Amino acid sequence: MSKGVQIRSGQPFTLQSANQNGRLHISQ
Repeated sequence: MSKGVQIRSGQPFTLQSANQNGRLHISQ
């Protein structure tokens, strides 16, 4: 998964945003 992944909410977010909003398991 790259930057700008779409979550269930349908809002694009970056790795930094995801890290702050919630620790999601994303492979850089």
